[in-house]
Amino acid sequence: MSKNKFFEKRCEKFMADNLISKGQKVDLIITSPPYNIGRSYDKYKDSLPREKYIVWLTHLFKHFNLILEENRVVLFNMSYSKLDPSLHYSAITEIEKKTNFRVVDTICWVKPNSTPLSSTNRLTRKYELIFVFARITELDTFHINKKVTSISKNGKVNNSPIDNILYCKNGKSRGGNISTFSVELINNLIRIYGKMNDILYDPFMGTGTTAVSSLFMNCNFVGSEISTEQVLISTDRYKKSERFVKLNYLLYKKDVRKKF
Repeated sequence: MSKNKFFEKRCEKFMADNLISKGQKVDLIITSPPYNIGRSYDKYKDSLPREKYIVWLTHLFKHFNLILEENRVVLFNMSYSKLDPSLHYSAITEIEKKTNFRVVDTICWVKPNSTPLSSTNRLTRKYELIFVFARITELDTFHINKKVTSISKNGKVNNSPIDNILYCKNGKSRGGNISTFSVELINNLIRIYGKMNDILYDPFMGTGTTAVSSLFMNCNFVGSEISTEQVLISTDRYKKSERFVKLNYLLYKKDVRKKF
């Protein structure tokens, strides 16, 4: 597998051609799909019919089942609009019915900045949800970085707690992509569910936030994206981050990458 590379392909085709057909696996899937809220991107109009959108997401999870390593998870960020505020719940219900995945946790990402919905009777969304999916056969064995704090006399293992609330800033918008993911958010997700040298996959890489985070968290990545402009932005952003890491080491003998 070509690691630390952006591929200008639809995610379904990338998974089929570059991973599934070659028997390649990834360790962690972290992504935020289009929310189906009517927004137009340069190569994608985010306005599928409701049922078609749900079928599409379900199809993606069938692909995820074939490329994800054993006992690892999918971290799936979804939000909503006033047009269809229950859409993400309907999609999750269908994913659980039709695929091998189940929601095992829900992380609440609280953001310092939010845009009020243009409505007289809707609330301002101060948080987004990140759904943690694991295979139904791995509900008790999927990897998480909980530390053992003590073992009782009867052999019961006590682990350090990890809260399901993350207070992280928003990402920056680049090249027409209204980004929400931030490197800080992805770093925290990797701290909880990642391992050193993991290969992360983001099916909707956008401006490359997952890739930049992988660099600072001592991981690798592969990313697919249909927008030529976004691939160029992502590649440039990742190269700048690589230079930053190298310069800090050369000039100050400081490794700015995080240790698990």
